Amino acid sequence: MKTQDKRSVRAIVRQQAEKQASYARENPDAGDIYWFPIKGDAEKENEIRIVVVAKIKVPSQHGVLSPFYFREDSVEGVKLWTAISEINKREFGKLKLPEGWGKWSDAVKME
Repeated sequence: MKTQDKRSVRAIVRQQAEKQASYARENPDAGDIYWFPIKGDAEKENEIRIVVVAKIKVPSQHGVLSPFYFREDSVEGVKLWTAISEINKREFGKLKLPEGWGKWSDAVKME
């Protein structure tokens, strides 16, 4: 994939992450919403990774972020996969992230 193509895919992923964040905000229990951008992993560059910090949420039993994966969708000819997880505020920055997600410091707060 050319550098230009990668930027285009990343722009589409960013746009779709914002769209997913707006859907998540419709839930009255949703607090802050974070997106984990792709950092050079070509195999998973088409994955939208969202974490919703819920106002009311039972903590994880295993200390691992466990996203729900949605089936692929095609946007502007680009196949995208979406992964969304809901956590409580005490878990932010503490749960182990799925492989390839990076670090908690990579999370971008969606406004």
